[in-house]
Amino acid sequence: MSSQGRTRPPAPRAPQEPAAVEPTPRSPGRSNMAMQERLRPSGDNNPWIPDIIEDWLWGPEETPRGPDTTPAPAPGVTPPTPSPPDATSWWDAYRAESSKARRQQLVFAECDAGRMQGRISALTRDQRHGAYRDAVQEALDFLQLHATLRASGTDEAAMAQRQAEYMTEEERRLAQQQGAGPTPTPQQIEQARAERNQQDYVVEPEQSRLRWPRLSPAEQQRWNARGAAARRVLAAHINRRYPQYPVTESQIIIDFAEVERLGAVAFNDGQNHCTIGFDVVEAVELNPEFAVSTVVHELFGHNEFDRGFSVSERLFVEAVARQRGVRVEDVQLTDDEWSRFNYFESEIASLVWEFDLYIARDDQGHVNPLGSPQALMVSLMRNLQSQWAPDLVRPLLSGLYTRFRADPDVSDAAARFFADNARQHLGITL
Repeated sequence: MSSQGRTRPPAPRAPQEPAAVEPTPRSPGRSNMAMQERLRPSGDNNPWIPDIIEDWLWGPEETPRGPDTTPAPAPGVTPPTPSPPDATSWWDAYRAESSKARRQQLVFAECDAGRMQGRISALTRDQRHGAYRDAVQEALDFLQLHATLRASGTDEAAMAQRQAEYMTEEERRLAQQQGAGPTPTPQQIEQARAERNQQDYVVEPEQSRLRWPRLSPAEQQRWNARGAAARRVLAAHINRRYPQYPVTESQIIIDFAEVERLGAVAFNDGQNHCTIGFDVVEAVELNPEFAVSTVVHELFGHNEFDRGFSVSERLFVEAVARQRGVRVEDVQLTDDEWSRFNYFESEIASLVWEFDLYIARDDQGHVNPLGSPQALMVSLMRNLQSQWAPDLVRPLLSGLYTRFRADPDVSDAAARFFADNARQHLGITL
């Protein structure tokens, strides 16, 4: 049985809703206003930005002050250290802004000023995973987008146009290889596109080779009992050794048939559950430590990364709209397109999240039967390289790497793990 991936496979995904219309429509040649508005205008003549946000962006205006009359400290007395500014004030203003386009401008301005990483790290872990959870993850998405655009030396419109041209070239080339001749018909292009869109990161196994259907009812009952016991042990182990990753037993679902049918080790069902099957149960019985990284991958990696938007999907959707001559909001991604341009980006991030927790073997010499982040990262890197225009691969990786380095929940070692894979497998130094 395939043990590839701690995945959230595309199969159980609900039908995709039409993409939301951006508050500020994207069009060819549009540039980022935050990059144009780097200096505060003289006086107060920027009416669309409230004064309080202007102060956070550019600093308050100077007001005349008299001489400093604060008495000097007595000899030998150290003056008190001034209190640091309120770390949450900028985030409160960010959350209060209803326009997504203007929230992007706020983050871009902080990135341009070199302050955004500090804004994030100034929050405590409880704040990042509590009151400001959604805001932080969306801001990290914008930070990733900003770094991607900076590395590309262009804007979203130009990146989308380049990808649209690349997809058209690839689909025509594939159609010609399939015997369509020098000028493929629209039908032949569509067939080539469908074949190119097929993803193979998670290959569903042949039904005849599935293990669960061949078990007797008594054997299935025994496995369900083993699964329930493994769930209790695993949740207790994580809560005892890793209190920063609180897990309840109800968040771990035992479903041998579905996990096996999808060819997965485990998957996130989109409802804050980690569904496990044979592989994880057997790993827990061997050593519960072996399965910790898998649960964190599903319940924390995907759940945190997916709270905002996907940079890859955002760029790809616009590229599709340009290629097919439709509006962005009318683009409907297939499951395979969603997998390659949304889920795969989330999967890369989740492998980075679990990196520090994975152990290949324990002190007794037992080998972890679950796939390692290293082995799984290779296919994701190669997929990214094969699906994007060659000159867009480095900017996309650079954006992800900048995001990982700015996220306090990602260790330096985990960020290096990502960068090392980019260098080893794609020849790209970040």
